[in-house]
Amino acid sequence: MKDYPLVKTKDYTEKLIDILDFQESWAKNESWQITFKIIQSDFNAFEFALIENEETIIYDGEDFIIKSADIVENENSTIIGKEIIATHVMYDIQGYVQEDTQEGIKTYTISSALNFLLGSNHLGYTWVIHGNFSSITSENLGGDSDGVESISFICERFGAVCVPQNKVLHFYLESEFGEVTQNQFKEGYNVKNTKLSISTINLKTAIRGYGKKVEGKEDTYIFAPITYISPNASLWNNGVPIFQKPVRDEVISNPTTMRNKLINSLQDTPEVSLATDLIVDEEFSKGDAWNYSSENTKVDTEVKIIGYSKYPYDAKKNSEVVFSNARKAMSDIQQDIRRATKEAQKVFKNIGKTVVDSIPASIKESSASLTEAKEANVEFTKSGIQTSKESNSGVVRFGNGVISINDDVLIDENGINLSKVYGTLPEGSQNIILNFVKEVEG
Repeated sequence: MKDYPLVKTKDYTEKLIDILDFQESWAKNESWQITFKIIQSDFNAFEFALIENEETIIYDGEDFIIKSADIVENENSTIIGKEIIATHVMYDIQGYVQEDTQEGIKTYTISSALNFLLGSNHLGYTWVIHGNFSSITSENLGGDSDGVESISFICERFGAVCVPQNKVLHFYLESEFGEVTQNQFKEGYNVKNTKLSISTINLKTAIRGYGKKVEGKEDTYIFAPITYISPNASLWNNGVPIFQKPVRDEVISNPTTMRNKLINSLQDTPEVSLATDLIVDEEFSKGDAWNYSSENTKVDTEVKIIGYSKYPYDAKKNSEVVFSNARKAMSDIQQDIRRATKEAQKVFKNIGKTVVDSIPASIKESSASLTEAKEANVEFTKSGIQTSKESNSGVVRFGNGVISINDDVLIDENGINLSKVYGTLPEGSQNIILNFVKEVEG
């Protein structure tokens, strides 16, 4: 179990106890926060008083800044606890704004863009760049962009993933983010309650790229446009390539650089997104890659952890993890999963009606007759039909040409035993009996 979090103020750093419902939540390039409840007691009165807005919670070596500290009172208006929401210190970079603008269309490396957008920040934030990013062109960079908006711009335009370590921002190439593991999904073994979304809406198997133009010649490129066709093209659309919109980047003057960009830009496998509960004890990390394959589909792909919720101080709760190979935002991926789950629930909800509607009318009628017979307490026995199985009722039997109530014969080959008929017989009953006997006697 992790060490319990600390509350840190200007003057004190104290360990927190009596905390409940602690949860750490992270979503790639979108959010990172912790939430918990703390109950006031005689043992934590001093620490309890330190928990106020804008104070720091240190959890797993990272600083989280309290943004919400709701007071919980009992029916006597006595304060008994607080409900806390604290976001990672990275998001306090919003307090820096780049007011200047670099006018016009310019070319930027990730380093030059960061230097302009965040280089003058007064809040102590620095960064480390991992990998070789392609350059981009952008128009009117800056212009009252706060720090969070600047980070979002870098991640979106350069295809980067930002993972902070306190105030040090680490930028990774999307393709190089995280560690490749040997883990596979096995329902009931290492995962449970899996919700799955598989989409081919954005599936493309080919892409073309146009690089830098020869100076002074609008229609001539330094190298011929490059067409990349994915090895997966044979799996889809009867092998006919499905083209994605072309890449046009006048910064790229090297065909190898362009080819690498095309490969990284292409969504050549179905978008697979899973939300699941991990039931394994080992630690997992942001960006960890697992293999997902299905015997029922043509899908065999690598998916990465792009979001999670952890409950480090509750042994009864499993971590909830979201995996995906999609090149889209976490919120969009979660929406895909919710939509797929809703559709699946709708199918299962209607499956009973679908089956019933498909049953032939003759079978339905027979089934209805049997149901009525069952409700009427009718049994088919070797000696005939038995009804009224209740102990206080007479049992009617039919068999071997005789109808009897219990052991008294009611009807046999001689006719109806009138001593067993109760009440007044209707007019003409004798004729009915005589005719019946006459027929039997033949």
